[in-house]
Parts: sequence; C-alpha cells; structure tokens
Amino acid sequence: MFTDRLFATFVVPSLERVPVADLLIETGAPDATGRVVHRISQNIFTAFDACLSRHFVALSGNGLPGVTVETRAAAKAGETIMPGEAGARYFPTLPDALVSLAAEGFDNEADPTVRLLDPEGEPATGRLIGAEDVHALCQAVALARQFGPVEFSELGGDFDMAVLSPPGASENISIDLLRGTVTLPAVAETASDEAPARVEAPLFSFAEFVQENTSMRVLMARLRQALMREKTRAVLEFRAMAEDRIRRFDQALDGQPLEYHRLDAAMSLIARLKAGLGDDLLGLSEDAQIIALDWSAAVDRAEQRRSDLRASSPAFAPINRMRVTTT
Repeated sequence: MFTDRLFATFVVPSLERVPVADLLIETGAPDATGRVVHRISQNIFTAFDACLSRHFVALSGNGLPGVTVETRAAAKAGETIMPGEAGARYFPTLPDALVSLAAEGFDNEADPTVRLLDPEGEPATGRLIGAEDVHALCQAVALARQFGPVEFSELGGDFDMAVLSPPGASENISIDLLRGTVTLPAVAETASDEAPARVEAPLFSFAEFVQENTSMRVLMARLRQALMREKTRAVLEFRAMAEDRIRRFDQALDGQPLEYHRLDAAMSLIARLKAGLGDDLLGLSEDAQIIALDWSAAVDRAEQRRSDLRASSPAFAPINRMRVTTT
C-alpha cells in the first residue's frame, strides 16, 4: 500500500491538527477571491503513527506529512470570514509549507501583498513578506536537507529564523534569515580542549564554508554518523512497537471473531504493518508474524465478500462491518 493511500485512508481520521500560522495573500482582485488565507496546522500523530513515520523516513527518506494546509477565501475588514475549503494539502514541515505557498502567491500575481499571521490574527499585525524572504527561507530549507531528513532533525521556523535539531548535535543549529547566517556548535580538536564558541557560517555559501573549515567537516561527519544510528533506532523501535501492538490487540480480541469494530481495527492495524514491513511482515518475530498474517487473511476474505456482493448486485450499498473469523 502506498504511503499516501495509507495516510488518507487510515491516518487522517485519527489525526489532530494544531493551527500554527496563517498566510494571507492579497491581490488587486475586487472580490473575495483577491484575499486568500492559508491556514497552516501541525499534524499530531498517534504514538504508533509517529513511530511508523520515522520508520518510513529511515528506509525511504519520506515520512508522513507533518503539516496540513487548508485554504479559504478571506473576507474584507469588518466582514465575516466564510469557509471555502479548497481541499487540504500536506507538507513535511512548516518552512516547506511557507516557501511553497508564498512562492505560489508571487508567481501567480505581479504584485501581491503577503502577510504571515498568528492564527486568527489581524492582517494589520501580520509580518509583511517579500520575495527576498521567500528566497532566503527556500535556501534554509535546502540547507537543512544537508543534515539529513528534516523529520529526524525537527526543522521549524518562519521567514525570520529557522531552527534545526539534527541527531548528534550538542545544540540547535539556528539560521538567521535576516542576516543570512548559520550558527552551529563548534567541535573541540581534542577531548581535553575547552568547549569552543559556536561557529557562524554564511547561509548562501554554506557548502564552501564547510569544505574550507576542518572542524566543520569533522562536525558534519559526526552528525552523519549520528543520523545513521538514529535511522537504525527508528527501524528497531517500529518493529518493537509493532510486536507490542499485535500482542495487545490479540489479547483484546480474547478469541472473539473479527467483526464490526474489531474488523475495522484489524484492517487499520494490518494496513500500517504492511506499509512498514511489507506484505509478509518480515522483521517481526515468528509468533507475532503468524498472528498478524492470520488477521490479514481474514481481512482479505472480508474484502472479497464485499467485492462479490457488489458484483452480484449493482444496487448493493457497501457494508463496512462484516463478520469473519480467523479460522
């Protein structure tokens, strides 16, 4: 099952969203279409989905999206804002979303006004964004990828400052977009040396700065090692959590057949397990593998029965709660 299908079908229903920012784009259009608000929210996953996402990142570099964007037309001052959903869009991080949305605004109109607001904030209090701000944040997002997947590094920030927390770093890496600088933890030459001051590097020629600075090359090498350990840990943690999930679900079933809510729960769990471990659930212990594959077969039988019913009766309304057994 593809990650995007898993996300849409099984993850989104249990997803919580916390609004973190609004991006207001105003154009010269006389009607409401000239004012668009992008509501940007942080996705809050269940512990199992968060673990699954890190597993995805470790294996393929792509996890579940960390940010949701919902777009609506905004009313003018003094008018009621009418919801006009244009569908949800998803991004890995807040900076990724800000770069994409603001760039779209500047690309589509000759001279738009773009403001970054707190959720439900007044437009007049918003931070005015220029094309140069978008360019700087785009550079910061690209730089963050040099430290590995941002899902492991927890990239955050906006058009003023971005913060990166790569595995293995003694301190956060801060990116000052107004000054065009990157501040990193320095590396002591020997274990007995005093901890050196933090190092400031240029944002727009960061790669060249690293190549010319021995201590920075040492730092990058150490961070790459730490990232590899983090990826290994993510894979092992998902396997352990998957086995625990299987055993607790089996205990909750207590020998009862997969039907109604139990079947729904089994479908959701099997979808996640197969997305992370493949159809054969390789990587699990044998007992957990056997239990979960029995459930998978039962779910397949239920899906086949539904398919047969639809084929035999065009007017058949799909029933999602069907009784099946694991024997």
